[in-house]
Amino acid sequence: MATIGIWSGTSKAARRCSRPLRVVFELSSFDKGGLQKVVLDSALALASTAIQATIVSTGPLGHLAEIARHAGIRVEQVSTDGEARDYGRLLDEILPDVSVSHFSDTGYRLFEERRIPNITFIHNVYAFLTEAAKDRLRSNDRYVRRYVSVSHKATTYAVYNIGLPAQKVVTIPNGLIILEHESREQRPITLTRADLGLSDRDYVFVNVGSYNLHKGHFLIAEAMERVLRQRSDIKVVCVGNVINESHAEKLRDYLRRRDLHRHIIMPGYYPNVEDPVRLADAFLLPSFIEGWSIAMNEAMFYAKPMILTDTGGAAEVIENSDVGLLLPTEYEDLSKLDATLLDQLAYEPRPYRIAPALADAMLFFAADRTRWAAAGRRGREKIYQRYDFRVIAQRYQEVISEVAATGLPRERSSITQLWKAVRWRYKPAICFYLGNHLFMNWTPYVIRHWFLRRFCNVKIGRDSSIHMGCFVTGYNIEIGNNSVINRFTYLDGRVSLRIGNNVNISHYVILQTLTHDPQNPDFVCLERPVVIGDHAWIGARAIICPGVTIGEGAVVGAGAVVTKDVAPYTIVAGNPAVYIKERSRDLRYRTRYFPLFDTDVQ
Repeated sequence: MATIGIWSGTSKAARRCSRPLRVVFELSSFDKGGLQKVVLDSALALASTAIQATIVSTGPLGHLAEIARHAGIRVEQVSTDGEARDYGRLLDEILPDVSVSHFSDTGYRLFEERRIPNITFIHNVYAFLTEAAKDRLRSNDRYVRRYVSVSHKATTYAVYNIGLPAQKVVTIPNGLIILEHESREQRPITLTRADLGLSDRDYVFVNVGSYNLHKGHFLIAEAMERVLRQRSDIKVVCVGNVINESHAEKLRDYLRRRDLHRHIIMPGYYPNVEDPVRLADAFLLPSFIEGWSIAMNEAMFYAKPMILTDTGGAAEVIENSDVGLLLPTEYEDLSKLDATLLDQLAYEPRPYRIAPALADAMLFFAADRTRWAAAGRRGREKIYQRYDFRVIAQRYQEVISEVAATGLPRERSSITQLWKAVRWRYKPAICFYLGNHLFMNWTPYVIRHWFLRRFCNVKIGRDSSIHMGCFVTGYNIEIGNNSVINRFTYLDGRVSLRIGNNVNISHYVILQTLTHDPQNPDFVCLERPVVIGDHAWIGARAIICPGVTIGEGAVVGAGAVVTKDVAPYTIVAGNPAVYIKERSRDLRYRTRYFPLFDTDVQ
């Protein structure tokens, strides 16, 4: 049970008591949409941990508000007049321990006045904000104790383009309430292909997203024109609510004028979005920006292979084309994306650079249904393994509990301020300093692994070993089972670094996830996750550059510099690394390796 000690009464002699945490979730509307669904899922999941959630909307209530109330969650709509009196009275009644803001800043001053610490979610790559809005975000930072960002790309943009402090940001992906969708899956489908003018022979992509055109609708239209030159049985169903009626009507008119309306169908919003998803063959989301798409998670649950552009969490989900195809974005550099460029890409039809690649991907899916259906099934396995909302909610609870604990004192002494500085600014540096200079060099495996798991958040699988002299940095390292990290390896977990099962990483290897743009005048950082597949072998002194995926069973020769993905079961070597030959696919070994006293003697 999540509980907190609080001060009862107003005097300094007030006694301390223990009770469940009270949390207020604030958002600007609570009707429908991915952001709103995240708030609902969070409140539902956290309720099981004895956190008392209240959802406060400063705008309209609707479909999701009804679901929350039916589940027993308190939902309130408050006035946003000049003094926000209704909101203030509500806070005085609830006495929350923590406030959580979801793309809404109405309550910041009220929270500050009442000493209620705040957590603010970063739901998207905020390129669509004007410079004035970005200035407002920076100004409001003084009210925020912690940021929760939904993807590494959203984090990168918030830190390097907007200027939010990196030490305040934790990245936690959006998850899916599995039990909810298992229940939905048992219900019969109320929508048929015939209802949408589709035949059973058609290969159908479903696109789920609001009709705000940032989802790449005009890009889909150009790709469809290319597809129709080769076959006419590929269709796209665009499901979503209307954000701006004039934009939606402009899109419909464009499709009619180009005679595409029978191939790109816009049926509108469906409360039970699983129905159009289930009748489709695949999922399509060539967005210009995303944070972490809930629709993507839902498509994976319903075993739909996906075509996604490399924005938001797409690159964290599609690894080596395992559950779909990952396409480049229309722009080449995320750091250069702003509201002007985004609107130019989204709201006016134009020749799109990636339209040929998108058309080819759609044709590829339709031409090999069996292969991509298998990819969809792998996606379903992945949603269970990594993105079960129960696990995500535990991480939310940890952040909420930590922020609540630091927000308890009503009077801030110099000792308290010093402790806050140590806790928030210096604790990570101290942990990694001790880990790299003491525990990595002077302690046995058991103590070394305990420290890395407990204080450096390194996820180490069963019978895996990290040997003496390795250098570890960043909180995003995940190592599978029976894998060996030999001496003096550099593990860069500032961005996601995932190492599979039965992986052998030899001495002095560098695994780098963060780099710089040499052409940028500000020398901005670029975040690029690295993935090492099962049974891969990385030779001594090899360098794996940011953004590289080493496929299953691949071998990287000693001293190689790998700048591009390595296909499964291939051997590469050299600087830069090039293909040498294929490797046998019959790999049965396990690489459990714990030599005595970190020597090479077993």
